[in-house]
Amino acid sequence: MTSKRAENNCLDSNGTVNGSSMILEAFHRIFRGSEEDMIPGIRHALEVLWSITGVSSLCIQFQESELFPEGFFCSVPESSVRPGTGAGTGAGTGAGTGADDYPLQVPIMMHDVKIGCFGLSEGHGLEMTALAATTLKLSLDCREKIRNVLQSQDMYRTYVELSNDCIWAADLNLNWKYISPSVFKLRGYTPEEAMNQTIAEMFTPESIHIPMGIMQEALTQVAMDPFMEHWPLLIECEETHKNGSTVWCEITASFTRDETGRIIGVQGISRDISARKKAEDELRNRLDYENTISTLATGFINLPLSGISSGILDALERTGEFLSSDTAAIFLEKEPGCGLLDLVYEWTRSDVGRNPELWKNIDSQYFKWWFSQLKEKGSVILNSLDQLPFEAESERDILARGGILSAAAVSLQMGGDFLGFLVLSKKTAASTWSSDTAKLLKITGELFSNAIVRMETEKELLHHQQNLERLVEERTEALKHSETRFRSIFESTSDCIAVWNRDTSFLYGNSSARELQKRISEEFLVDFQNLSPEVGYGFRTFFRDRINRVLEDLATVREVTTFNFYGRTLVIDSAFSPIKGIDGDIFAVVALFRDITERRHMEEELMKAKKIETIGVLAGGIAHDFNNFLTTIMLNLSMARMKAEGLGSVGEAIIKKLDAAERGTLRSRDLAEQLIAFAKGGAPVRSITNLGKVIVDCAGFTLSGWNVKCKFNIESDLCPALLDAGQIGQVFNNLIINAAQSMPGGGTITISASNVKGSALPMMDGGEKSNLTPRNFTDPDNPYLLITVEDQGSGISQEDIGRIFDPFFTTKSKGHGLGLALSYTIISKHDGFITVTSRPEEGTKFSIYLPALSKGAEEKHLSMGNELIMGAGKILIMDDEEDIRNALIEMLEALGYDAHGEEDGTSMIERFVESYASGAPYDLIIMDLTIPAGMGGKDAIQMLLDIEPGVRAIASSGYSNDPIMADYTRYGFVDVIPKPYEMTQLSRVIARAMNSGCRGYETF
Repeated sequence: MTSKRAENNCLDSNGTVNGSSMILEAFHRIFRGSEEDMIPGIRHALEVLWSITGVSSLCIQFQESELFPEGFFCSVPESSVRPGTGAGTGAGTGAGTGADDYPLQVPIMMHDVKIGCFGLSEGHGLEMTALAATTLKLSLDCREKIRNVLQSQDMYRTYVELSNDCIWAADLNLNWKYISPSVFKLRGYTPEEAMNQTIAEMFTPESIHIPMGIMQEALTQVAMDPFMEHWPLLIECEETHKNGSTVWCEITASFTRDETGRIIGVQGISRDISARKKAEDELRNRLDYENTISTLATGFINLPLSGISSGILDALERTGEFLSSDTAAIFLEKEPGCGLLDLVYEWTRSDVGRNPELWKNIDSQYFKWWFSQLKEKGSVILNSLDQLPFEAESERDILARGGILSAAAVSLQMGGDFLGFLVLSKKTAASTWSSDTAKLLKITGELFSNAIVRMETEKELLHHQQNLERLVEERTEALKHSETRFRSIFESTSDCIAVWNRDTSFLYGNSSARELQKRISEEFLVDFQNLSPEVGYGFRTFFRDRINRVLEDLATVREVTTFNFYGRTLVIDSAFSPIKGIDGDIFAVVALFRDITERRHMEEELMKAKKIETIGVLAGGIAHDFNNFLTTIMLNLSMARMKAEGLGSVGEAIIKKLDAAERGTLRSRDLAEQLIAFAKGGAPVRSITNLGKVIVDCAGFTLSGWNVKCKFNIESDLCPALLDAGQIGQVFNNLIINAAQSMPGGGTITISASNVKGSALPMMDGGEKSNLTPRNFTDPDNPYLLITVEDQGSGISQEDIGRIFDPFFTTKSKGHGLGLALSYTIISKHDGFITVTSRPEEGTKFSIYLPALSKGAEEKHLSMGNELIMGAGKILIMDDEEDIRNALIEMLEALGYDAHGEEDGTSMIERFVESYASGAPYDLIIMDLTIPAGMGGKDAIQMLLDIEPGVRAIASSGYSNDPIMADYTRYGFVDVIPKPYEMTQLSRVIARAMNSGCRGYETF
């Protein structure tokens, strides 16, 4: 070393350059090798620096860090005596060594932070030592960037592996390069199995031409231009599943390129859209039927008399096919009031047998139960013959002989008179009719009733038209008799009928037409020949123009017209027809018209309700998946918090970040609860709740971004209540939004909460609207909570205040009318009630009364504390989400339990039976209620109770609206914990379940 140093000390100017290069190379190589080579590399680099600088002694020191957990010190020469000491140091770690004793130091920096320094005995080596320090900084920066890149690669690979969408890549010959594990969820194949398939084998024969055609066209373009800039692909097609079924997928694809930009393959994402396709099909079918109903309604008006019978048969077929029945039939009385009915119209599927002889001369006296249901309730819905009561033995017999397994019928009436009934039946298999079957049949039945009555009426009109002149000439008395019969029919029909002479002078109109004229307050049953233009709502002009068109075109004029008057809408379905004499000349014009406003409104509301129902199903599914994701996050946050608690000041900083993440997660949980409330999720899942905190949190979240202030008057000793915090939060969200919207210029919302006794509950008076009923009154000393939400807005008119809780009622141009209706329902399900008082321009005040708990219940709840409850025992977990299972197992083991997991009910029961047989059964089971394509908690608990009646199980679900969550003891569970939840909550529920003596405890 001495000769080498002497050689380096004799360097000329070129040698100085060479020395710098040697220093750069030596110090840059330190961190390019393995960690085992790092310390020898430092020693070597320090010796090179020492030999080149010519100082008598030199050292390097690193502070404690990730690279050197205990610090590091090294000096050269090893036998040298450091200034200020009497011994050489060599190399080492820990306290007791340092560069502070050297007269000169050169700092080593990283990210503007000093991580170490060089120590020099003389100043002539400062320049080269500074170069060494700079080289070390650059080398450390490079090493950190390389490590970040490797970590980033690992992170993105993890994202790909955990994605629910299938991610894939192929070369330009369409040979697979990669398929993510999500292909198993999508198509039932492992990645290895899927990669052994060709792309053509992925798709159904009906869909294969779509992706292959696009792919071949794109590859042809790539062959001509391998640097083509853009090739978007977004298609929907069916892929095959391993179990033989098919899966609708949305495929997004793009090219992969090398570093020069040349296209070298194809990559893409396949996403399961089967649920969306199903929802679209159901909505499309619903709209098709609504269009069918509308078409039928118009068609029956436009059909000539000779086409009404065939129109009824066509409508029967459409109705039967839409409602999935095997037959559809209309029975009519032979004579009004005779009680004997015949099968008049029938549609039957081609593969279903008919027996018309069985349905002749149906006697209403023999089938009393059937006809009493039709006349009193308007409908009969039988999902199976087992639903028939004992007294309906005659009905059971004839239905069985006809091979009918299920039936749905509605009565056909006109003006309160019974005409017959419309019936659908199923013969191939008994099945449950949908909830809206009766409503749809009622609408269709009204169309049939009108068509049948119209047909009879027009037959009579035609008969009189053909014989009018002959009767005038031949039999005056017979004409009077016929006229009496005509007027009887004329007056009894619910359709409006009016007749004008050829000169447009008015002849007569029936009672229905006169009633309509009275209702709209505009005379249109008048002579038109000398009528001067009037200012009105258009009825006169409409009738005059249509009559003139009939006289000009000599043909019937039919149309549906909408009128607006006094802020109301009136829809008229009309037909104007010429009345001809024996000689074929027109001598009069008859108008047949009816008010179909209500029917049109019912059709629109039915369509609106079904759309909302479809969206609700979608919202509930999203909330369930969202709660599963949040559960994984909250459980891991809890574990991270536990591990951070022992890290001192660093741990405290981590815990603050974890607390912020947990608060954000809880906000997300509130969003999921709102989605479930929108999905009309059934009974509330209640827990002891601090209502004051719910109110404050909800108001702060809802009013973010509004120019509205919120003032709180909440009693400090407010009693707790047993509530579903998510659903109650939705109520306050609706009320606060309504209040803010009523004050567009800003204002103050005052929210008060206080304790009251049952004796203080108000009675409903003329100024309030509420759902207060006798069942709300119990002991007058029972505690209640009174919450009021008062604004300074425009108020509600007395005309509207009685309807604000009705579904779909709204005074807003873009409102859907569900917020207050939903709030009304939620409060009722919590055994409370809501009232409203308001005056225009004086603001609105909503008052909510909810049952409260005693202070003892609150103290009992508070005594549980917020600390983790440790325990011991064996716990079995059933959840289809692997992340949740793994997180639960780790958490339970941290709490002192021995935990194992299974993905569905079948494997869980097998493990339980094995443990039971071995004499070491599980002490507790945590079950997810919903397991896609597998046995869920509802079925699994029944099987476990058959095996071991004393088994203890906790129900858990992302569907907090599942009926089991609200009444879990009825299904055999000892406790319940809705998703998402965190570690403290889980430890308390488990401790309560493990230590309980019987099933059924409060949910905290």
